[in-house]
Amino acid sequence: MIVTFAQLSNMIQRLQKPPGFVLACGCFDVVTIGHVRNLQAAKQLGSYLCVLVTADQHVNKGVGRPLCGEQERLEVVSSLRCVD
Repeated sequence: MIVTFAQLSNMIQRLQKPPGFVLACGCFDVVTIGHVRNLQAAKQLGSYLCVLVTADQHVNKGVGRPLCGEQERLEVVSSLRCVD
């Protein structure tokens, strides 16, 4: 599920002390097996894995980056089974 930061804040408040809420963040411009394994390992640390994806305007990886826009990167990350 893709949500805004405000929506995430509301979800966390509704959960009231979620058991094992794990947060990961990154650009995820080119998703590798290392990214996937890292997120899978993070999921093992708690009940919920939330992943923040860096907005295009804040990606500083060089000229022409990110290769994929933030909406595409959000869709890729949210499609992973380990991401809640």
